[in-house]
Amino acid sequence: MIISAIKLELIQPYIAETKREGMAGYSNKAEYYGAFVENKLVGFTSIQYYGKKAKFNNHFIFKEHRGNGYFKELLDFSIWKAKVNGCTEVVAACTKMSVKEYLKRGAIIEREYKICTNIKLTI
Repeated sequence: MIISAIKLELIQPYIAETKREGMAGYSNKAEYYGAFVENKLVGFTSIQYYGKKAKFNNHFIFKEHRGNGYFKELLDFSIWKAKVNGCTEVVAACTKMSVKEYLKRGAIIEREYKICTNIKLTI
């Protein structure tokens, strides 16, 4: 898998699908990254910086590509990117599908809602 910077416009066709799965928070101020396998977009994420805090939004792997470890790679890339940019903390609103991967990396649950769980990860 190759992860590279992308423009928000590339993922516009997929935003409705992500919102149905409980995601939101698209911003022109965020950095967007696409996950590509054989030059095909299989998922994406965004990172927004607030000083030493990074907010991860929309770590999303398309349904037909789930179960291949792409989410883990994308999450590890995002954590690395946050560290490179001087962050010491990550926050995210996770879906039920993704929260366990954050917890494996040492995140703590700050608050649970019906459709998401807010986490904080010290990096």
